Amino acid sequence: ISIKIAYYFGSMAEDFSQHKILVVDDEPLLVNLLDMQLQELGCQVLKASNGKEALEKLEANTDVSLIISDIKMPVMDGITLLKTIRERGSVVPVMFFSAFGDPLTMRKAWQAGAFDFLEKPVKQEDLLLKVKLALSFGKEFHLDGAMKKKIEKKSETFALSKAIVEK
Repeated sequence: ISIKIAYYFGSMAEDFSQHKILVVDDEPLLVNLLDMQLQELGCQVLKASNGKEALEKLEANTDVSLIISDIKMPVMDGITLLKTIRERGSVVPVMFFSAFGDPLTMRKAWQAGAFDFLEKPVKQEDLLLKVKLALSFGKEFHLDGAMKKKIEKKSETFALSKAIVEK
C-alpha cells in the first residue's frame, strides 16, 4: 500500500512553489532541518519559535497553506495556537510533530482540529508524503472555509433585512 501511496503522490504534477508553510518549534536545529526538506519540495518556508510568534507571522502572511508545529513549546503551545487560529476563522491545515506520544494530548489536538501528526525524529519520507497530502486537502479546506464565510455573511444580511422589514 505504501508503494501505491508513494507512487500516487510522487507523480503529482503540482507545483509546490506556490505554497507557504509555517514551521513552529522552539528547537532551531529541527526548524532548519524541516526548512531544508520542505524547500526540496519547492515550498516557501516561514519559521517561528513559539505559538505567539506564529500568530504574528500568520497576520503578516495570510496566504500560508500549511502549519507544521510542535505541541510543547514555551510562551504558547501548539494546541493553544491551533485553537486561536480556528477562533480567528482560519481553516489552514495544522500538522503537529512531537516527541511525546501522549494519547490525551493527541486527542486534544484532534478535537481542536489537527490535520495529522508526525513523530520526532521526523523521517523525510513521512514528512514529504504528509505535507503533499495536507497541501492537496488544504485547497478543499480553504474552499470550504471561503464558502462558509460567504454563507455566514448572506445569513447575517438576510437576518438584518428580515429585522428591518419586521419593524
